[in-house]
Amino acid sequence: MAKTTKSSTKSITESPRIQQAIDIATKAHEGQLRKTGEPYIIHPLAVMKILEEWNMDEDTIIAGILHDITKEMPKEQQLQIIIDSGIILDNVQLHAPKLWHGMS
Repeated sequence: MAKTTKSSTKSITESPRIQQAIDIATKAHEGQLRKTGEPYIIHPLAVMKILEEWNMDEDTIIAGILHDITKEMPKEQQLQIIIDSGIILDNVQLHAPKLWHGMS
């Protein structure tokens, strides 16, 4: 019988870019609650976990974490949060066009 070994891969949350996206989402959803009364941030973090389980790339996971910041705030404020965080988004625009829709 063959032995199986547990993979020693790092968690996606150890990525500085992922951590920055979590920080942005946390700031964007500050004070927001789900209908259950739980902090809203649990939803983007659950999306992150699902995308990680599906072995999605870092840009897609970042897009998943940030996907709901567009619902509750003006686009200018969304962009300012991203700029203030210093995150470099690279190709996230390709994975989350909704985030950038209408921004000039």
